[in-house]
Amino acid sequence: MKFTVFATLVTLFLAIAGVFAQQDTPFYTTYPVGQTKLEAGQDITIQWLNGLDQQVTVRLLEGTNTNNLSPTGIEFTVEGASGSYDWTVPSSLDPSGTYALQYVYTNDEGSTEYNYSGAFTVAGGEGASSSAPASSSSVAASSTPASSASVSASASQEPSSSPAPASSSSASQTQSATTTPAADEDEESAAVMGAKWTAVAMVAPALIAAALVA
Repeated sequence: MKFTVFATLVTLFLAIAGVFAQQDTPFYTTYPVGQTKLEAGQDITIQWLNGLDQQVTVRLLEGTNTNNLSPTGIEFTVEGASGSYDWTVPSSLDPSGTYALQYVYTNDEGSTEYNYSGAFTVAGGEGASSSAPASSSSVAASSTPASSASVSASASQEPSSSPAPASSSSASQTQSATTTPAADEDEESAAVMGAKWTAVAMVAPALIAAALVA
């Protein structure tokens, strides 16, 4: 009985932590998530949370592993606030590749930022897709909450390769990190996230104690 209560409380704790991770991440992808297996020619609905009210470019990235992805040249425009977009998986994709989506959007300061979906695979493609040459411009790296990696850069810059996060399984296997935004924004973001995790840390002991008493 005690074990069941304890396990339930731990699950609840992890769920709360996952919600905190999602709250502030623009374009947090809920589908496709990491390790999703798609089929070439398949019609899917791309879904995300925390979309901004602007037109956003979504690029398809490809690579041999999740730490080194480059643009394929395939991209499309979505309405950021809609939260979803119907998309047909291209039939020309290489079935041996690893893929991810890159969201290119503008932050409140007018700078270009990048967020990513989890890495996924595509079966049944007709062959290798030709990747577009990667830009040589460098960007500073910033960290984001579990699930969506975000890169800050000027509107004329983009990462030469884009690491895809571990994905957002059920809204929470997540994107790995990249670079530093402006100092003031960083401090504010760190303070907000710190307060959230402090709240979680304060609640966790009480939940565990309650489980042990039960």
